[in-house]
Amino acid sequence: MKKSHFIIMLFTVLANSFFSPTIYADTSMSVEENSETPKTTPASKIEKYENKEKNYAIDYPAQWLKKDLPKLDLVLFAPPKEPNAQPLASMNIVAEKIDTPVTLEIFYKESIDNLSSALKDVSVIKSGETKFQNVASKWVQYSHEMQGMKFEVLQYFIVNGDMIYLITFSSTAENYAEYRPLFELIASSFRLLSAK
Repeated sequence: MKKSHFIIMLFTVLANSFFSPTIYADTSMSVEENSETPKTTPASKIEKYENKEKNYAIDYPAQWLKKDLPKLDLVLFAPPKEPNAQPLASMNIVAEKIDTPVTLEIFYKESIDNLSSALKDVSVIKSGETKFQNVASKWVQYSHEMQGMKFEVLQYFIVNGDMIYLITFSSTAENYAEYRPLFELIASSFRLLSAK
């Protein structure tokens, strides 16, 4: 796997690890401000994230908790359902310029081939292709275990010229079905600011 692809996989693993109670407790995110935690619907208030340097934008629910982390463009946690509880879902985006352009198929295949070496007890559940505002994407849903908990992950892979994008949604396995429609809604708002 090319170095840049490996780095993106590493960031994905790191982002998933933020479900750890110890790490989450140190994120300085106020649960009190979101104690009502309304259900997010398409009509809920949204925030717009735009990264002009990396040429993309995406929308997300305003009540999701944002955390700044090095090397990750955007990291968000679903508001906990009860005060002082752990979040049950997260999302992150990382985009990187690469020296040698690759196809979407190669980016996807190399990433999937390396899942088992990066995560424990990985099982691919399903995969497919989609488009976000005419931007081609491949996606995969898989499960894995971390810190004694089972998670399900939905990842989208996008290539535009010399840029690769990885959108990752993760949830505890038992809550994945509840969050998946929202994951798909957030992902569908992904857009390139200009085509290459």
